[in-house]
Amino acid sequence: MSTVVTFPAASPSPSSIRETVVMKALALWNTIKVASRRRNAVGHLQMLDARTLADIGMSRSEIKSIVYCGSAERRVSYEND
Repeated sequence: MSTVVTFPAASPSPSSIRETVVMKALALWNTIKVASRRRNAVGHLQMLDARTLADIGMSRSEIKSIVYCGSAERRVSYEND
């Protein structure tokens, strides 16, 4: 009969836990910065008049989709595909 020896799982080292926490905090900070910049962009674009928006190739109804989705997907389709 053979004996099976099991070893307890190694606990993560304090430095790896610290690195994980720091990386997650940086990711959260970057997410907050991007969201803030997008809100600022929407606010600034909303302040422009219709003619200025037309000069830069957008309408007021497209502002959020352009800021949040990019210009490649600027027009949202409501048709059933």
